[in-house]
Amino acid sequence: MIDGYDRFIDLPTAISTKAEKIDMAKVHKVAKEPFATVFLKGIDATLSAGLVQQGRAGYTTSSVTVAGEMATIKTCLDQTHMKQELVVA
Repeated sequence: MIDGYDRFIDLPTAISTKAEKIDMAKVHKVAKEPFATVFLKGIDATLSAGLVQQGRAGYTTSSVTVAGEMATIKTCLDQTHMKQELVVA
């Protein structure tokens, strides 16, 4: 489960390091709400403003709780080695 989460949490970094617009129609095919409209639209707005992520955030898992088919993963976010840069064409 943690391995799958680690790959999933790398998605925003993969998107944010590219200087291109997010196709929200495609996002809605794979992402549930509110993730698609809140989180990815925030990334889309950042990219549309010409900002691209340099470096990456670090995530450390502190706990995992499983109840039936639901899992809760608590993490700590470290953005020490990440910054946003303006891309000028």
